[in-house]
Amino acid sequence: MFFGCNCCGDGDFYWLRRLADSATVNVLAEVDVGKFQNTGDPNRDYPRPRFLTAKNNQITVLSTNNDTNPTLWFRHVYTYDLDLTGVDTITNTSFSGYSNGNWFVLLNNDQKAYLYDQNAVLKATINIGASDIPLQAVLDSSNNVYVASFQFNAFGFVLQFVTKYNASGVLQWKFTRGGGYGFSGMEIAADDYLWIARDVTSPFSQAVVERMSPSMSITSATFVSLGSTGVCRLASDMANGMWLGFQGSGVGASSYLTRYDSAMTQLLAPASLQFGALQFMDANAGTAVWSSAISGYSTTKTSSTGVLQYTWGGILPSPPVYWHGQPTLCRHASDSVFLCGRRTKKA
Repeated sequence: MFFGCNCCGDGDFYWLRRLADSATVNVLAEVDVGKFQNTGDPNRDYPRPRFLTAKNNQITVLSTNNDTNPTLWFRHVYTYDLDLTGVDTITNTSFSGYSNGNWFVLLNNDQKAYLYDQNAVLKATINIGASDIPLQAVLDSSNNVYVASFQFNAFGFVLQFVTKYNASGVLQWKFTRGGGYGFSGMEIAADDYLWIARDVTSPFSQAVVERMSPSMSITSATFVSLGSTGVCRLASDMANGMWLGFQGSGVGASSYLTRYDSAMTQLLAPASLQFGALQFMDANAGTAVWSSAISGYSTTKTSSTGVLQYTWGGILPSPPVYWHGQPTLCRHASDSVFLCGRRTKKA
């Protein structure tokens, strides 16, 4: 999930690119998602990409009109060749969104989740709970909604929840953990199992990573040290395994990747990526992972054995006609990788 920032000036563009999933950089297609504007009018500052998915032979970009207090959401739908096939505008003040390639869910600070179908028609308004603080929502292949949230009990301890609702918004179950300090991340795997990273120390230096079935059972778990920052990202590898990315201790420290199979056997010892905080990750069928770092404004491809294959982008112009800006959304599908980001000059 990507939360936008205000680091770019008026006239910048948001782009969407398709890259070949190869050993070298090969840009296959590119389109502008929209022009960055900072007019002071929240109905004109759009669109700012927040979530990207590449499924069902289409690319879906969820965007908002404002970084901090959005009032509108936009869904742009593209073919794999980045031909625009449709745009929907939804009035909603939610802070995050998620799509499974057909339906999508928007998560609001008012303890509600809003579920929309493939035609952007509202199908359900889900009341999460008056005391719950929502953090993230994901959708499985059957349009079931999973919400990660937490709350403080009467003794000041944190309770952590994962709640499942069906496609009609009806509560299916609520999983509760006592102790800990929130969630580092939640990801849905190809088999509709959940990967969940829960922070268990403060500062967030350690996490428990669990694999949960659609029926709420924990099938495997492991304890992971994250470093002093606790910045953690999860990515399912389409073989039902998981990549975990985290930042090391100290300001400007390297980020690290490690990989587990579905039984939580570690397949890769933590490998250094040599840049700052991870912003987004996605993986192909187990042979490589793509990760984006906001501090280096770059996207990196790393093999399943932890070998760096290449770094693409950066804060310097390449090619010289425009800056790559921040490639902070990435999704893998078939033989391609799709990236969203910003640039400071029109090509």
